[in-house]
Amino acid sequence: MNLAIKGIIITSMKLKLSLITQAVAIAVAMFAQTVFAEPAKQPAISGKPYENSGTLNTKLPDSVDDQNLPDLGDIAQTVLSPQDEQFIAEQILREVAVSDEVLQDAEVTDYLQSIGQKLAASGPDKRQTFHFFAVKDNSINAFAMPGGVIGVHTGLILASNSESEMAGVLGHEIGHVTQRHLARMLASQKYDTFKNIAGIALALLVARSNPQLVSGALTASTAAGVQRQLDYTREHEREADRVGLTILDAAGFDVRGMPAFFTTLQRGTRFIEGTAPSFLRTHPLTVERIADVSNRIENMPYRQVADSLDYNLVKAKLRANNGLSQAAIEQFQENIKENRFSNETAEHYGLAVAMLR
Repeated sequence: MNLAIKGIIITSMKLKLSLITQAVAIAVAMFAQTVFAEPAKQPAISGKPYENSGTLNTKLPDSVDDQNLPDLGDIAQTVLSPQDEQFIAEQILREVAVSDEVLQDAEVTDYLQSIGQKLAASGPDKRQTFHFFAVKDNSINAFAMPGGVIGVHTGLILASNSESEMAGVLGHEIGHVTQRHLARMLASQKYDTFKNIAGIALALLVARSNPQLVSGALTASTAAGVQRQLDYTREHEREADRVGLTILDAAGFDVRGMPAFFTTLQRGTRFIEGTAPSFLRTHPLTVERIADVSNRIENMPYRQVADSLDYNLVKAKLRANNGLSQAAIEQFQENIKENRFSNETAEHYGLAVAMLR
């Protein structure tokens, strides 16, 4: 990790960039370094990302070939090594600990860590560490950053209709990490010109401090390049779906939660152009993706999974702290009176939280 990259990290922190922008700015700086640097020979990552750990359902594929997933090899490691990603993750987590954008609530964070680690333990890479946190944002989104740092918008938790639906999204994000999509994306763009990369980095760094400067910092062609680099490719999305689906099943959740959540998102925005949730804008959703996941679960055993009490309590707490307190109190009281709830204990808990605001 050279001084230039560390300088980008420090600068982004001082400018109080958003967490996602920080990660991208750091990754872009690393990518810029590879344009001129002679690639160091790195040993290939041993094994396949889908080696059977013994914990997976034996009816599920246990190899990369069975899932049509790539052997990661050493190309991604040459551009952005696991050690580099870990260094970036440490810097991001320091910012997470003090950021106003992050929900600093021990109960919510502990829940996300608990369900996230349960899913990760059923994933293909037992060596990868993961850290989960909630972002104070009502939009429906989640994102994976270098080193296994995964953020979940509170809006996504509230929009989920079951714990399995939310777990499906987390499994999908874990898939992005274990398949090393960021490093592979950077590797695929290795021959871009340094001029464009420098423009991208500059735009990312000024975006937070002065959004009006972004249009001047990015030409139309550069902006298109940014979009291509920031958006996940459809190939990566399919891979993350397949990895996430396998993780979801191995962890004991209802695999139908994943396509159910995706279908709900698509149905709600199909006829309203430009209103897609953030998750759909950064994770392109297609009919083919939904069909692919649906076809894969056809041969999986049906499993009904009840939502945990912790899931219901966290959702109730988020609802209680969302919007005006009096409106939340009235809503909880009405739900309790009409017996309109999925968990009575959680509903009373939410009412108590709203009253204490």
